[in-house]
Amino acid sequence: MATAKTALVTGATGFIGRHLTQHLTQSGWQVRAYQGDICDIERYPDAVDVVFHLAAVPMRAAQTLAPAELYRVNVGGTLAVLNYCAQHNATCLLASSAAVYGASPTQTPVTEDFPRQPLHAYGTSKLMAEVICEQQANALGLKVAALRIFNVYGPGQDEAYLIPALIQHAKQQTLLTLRTPNAYRDFIAIADVVTAFERVSTQLDAGFTALNVSSGIAAQVQDVVTLVGEVVGQAIPIEIADQTKSIAEASYMIGDNMRLQQYGWAPQFTLVQGLKTCAA
Repeated sequence: MATAKTALVTGATGFIGRHLTQHLTQSGWQVRAYQGDICDIERYPDAVDVVFHLAAVPMRAAQTLAPAELYRVNVGGTLAVLNYCAQHNATCLLASSAAVYGASPTQTPVTEDFPRQPLHAYGTSKLMAEVICEQQANALGLKVAALRIFNVYGPGQDEAYLIPALIQHAKQQTLLTLRTPNAYRDFIAIADVVTAFERVSTQLDAGFTALNVSSGIAAQVQDVVTLVGEVVGQAIPIEIADQTKSIAEASYMIGDNMRLQQYGWAPQFTLVQGLKTCAA
């Protein structure tokens, strides 16, 4: 199969979008960034081979945003992207999330067949987007994949997220409040995420598939705190938050990435290697 060379990236100015746009451009793709209301993308006049659909209300913003706007963007925007893909016979890659799973009852990596039972509105919006993708792919013969991204991190990420927050608190020696120190998470480097998007985009057949984008390795949050301190060279002063005020989160969420490995992908960065790129 010939490699696709034209791409439209929605959410191109976001954290993943910036890295993906740079990666695709360096790999020889002709990349266009969609600007404007995602629900109006059907009016975009030019055809491309692949739409990388990253535009969405992120989890942090979803906690305070009105539900109607969250679903308008994350669900209605996805339907609009699929309509554009149907018009131009384009492949669609949706940036989904491990939040669609909810909580794992056992401390084992979740496969893509694990029940989808999100714990909050953001996860629900991503689940609804996936359902629409599956329905439209099957009904219209589209090539669609939902990439369920676990705890992505990397250079340039907003400090509202754990790893950049840890690095800044280590460097500045300021107190950090941890909400879930005992939770286990699957941290995946942004460089590995963008290579997954590109690798999958040129190998899809008609229909829908879901793929975990994960390292497959469990890392306890309190151990990551220690590790960041070692990478930066200064221990991080921390306190534990009042657990009664924490938002709903899974205590253990690790992804099985064997299905994605069938596309010739494997994570290249260990957590220590990835942290060093962030702390540099």
